[in-house]
Amino acid sequence: MPISPPMRREAGVMNTKPKIFRTQAEQDLIRQFDQRFLTGNEGLSSLRRDAFADLREAGLPHRRVEDYRYTDLKAAFATIPDIAARPDLQAARTALADVGVWGDLDRHQIVFADGYYFPELSSADAPGLSVRGLAAALADGDDVTGRIGQLRMQGPDAALDLNTAFMVDGAMVAITADWVAGKALEFVFLTAGGEETAQYVRTCIVVEDGASVQILETHAGPDGLANHSNVVFEASVGDAAHVDWIKVQKCGDRAMHLGTTLTTMGRQSDFDHFVFTLGSKLSRSQSFLTFAQEGSTANLRGITLLRGKEHADVTLLVDHAVPACTSQERFKAVIDDQAKGVFQGKIIVRPLAQKTDGRMMTQTLLLSDDAHVANKPELEIFADDVQCAHGATTGQIDEDLMFYLMARGIPEGEARILLILAFIGATIEEIGDAAVVERLEAMSRIWLLGEGADL
Repeated sequence: MPISPPMRREAGVMNTKPKIFRTQAEQDLIRQFDQRFLTGNEGLSSLRRDAFADLREAGLPHRRVEDYRYTDLKAAFATIPDIAARPDLQAARTALADVGVWGDLDRHQIVFADGYYFPELSSADAPGLSVRGLAAALADGDDVTGRIGQLRMQGPDAALDLNTAFMVDGAMVAITADWVAGKALEFVFLTAGGEETAQYVRTCIVVEDGASVQILETHAGPDGLANHSNVVFEASVGDAAHVDWIKVQKCGDRAMHLGTTLTTMGRQSDFDHFVFTLGSKLSRSQSFLTFAQEGSTANLRGITLLRGKEHADVTLLVDHAVPACTSQERFKAVIDDQAKGVFQGKIIVRPLAQKTDGRMMTQTLLLSDDAHVANKPELEIFADDVQCAHGATTGQIDEDLMFYLMARGIPEGEARILLILAFIGATIEEIGDAAVVERLEAMSRIWLLGEGADL
């Protein structure tokens, strides 16, 4: 009996490339990129297309992508709004007046409203400081590819690719040794419009050899708007330079916030980074730090305060690529109601990075039975003369301490608040700047007690 040849239909099915299913949010991104950036000829076009090609192929990350296992952006982003239009000056000025995070703290400001740099509202004219808006540089035909995208992490990252593909404005900032230490430099990111929009900002900071600066990074926005913000900093810290960096993420209750800081360290430099999170429906603050020269120190710390159904992710990667450097990571979270906190931290010690000292600790206080936390501290060590450790603890308020305070006449509610403040206060006080510590402690009390309350 003759054997019939395979049916062409079956062969065709075998050779057909599987159809890629795209969510509405992914379709939104493709439409927006094709309309705005596909045919661009500016200096960043090639960088944009490469980043979006990676994003388009992989799609938004989901729980099967290890780095986003606990923060599923594919599920979280139902849609993605269009890029914001530049707001008028008066709307931006009004929004800036309403921020109120740092009170009357003496500082210079670099202001971004709806993702656009506003030199009219900024106070960037200071010795040792140079600021150039990204959009203005591109409009003038400046080649910024020597600055943008120079600091990279290992492998692709969706939040970073998204920013690279869609960045509209930002700033090129240089800080020299002439900068007057003691006066902070604040980067303010605020929402001026009343419509749901997306904002993509890219800022490159060069802290030159011997410079010392305190940087405040402030994110604020109104409740009720499902805005998307994606902010990336590329920071190059020079030899013998010192940077204190405090980020406050206080976006609105429906906002989606992705923040990335890429840092490379020079020789014998110091970098202290503190992340204070108490806003937005979903946030991911990620920091990728590389020791490129010997003898440097990095302290990465943070406090996360969550309630309702908020979701906050803190992700770190510290790369000890050279010998004789020290890193310490200490993060605490207080989680109430049905909120979810995520901590992912990794320390990598390269084969030549002998005499490394790397330590990581994350601690979480759960205030309700429905609160949830996912902790994933990791070490990858390829050298033998090192001191490295990591740990994670999760628990509820200590009943013995509660009994001790109540036995001395302190009401149960006040005792509970005192223990929470003591839990987070030790980490905040490590910042060392009394004015900054006072403001962060005040925001912590407001989160616990509400506006106008006193304890």
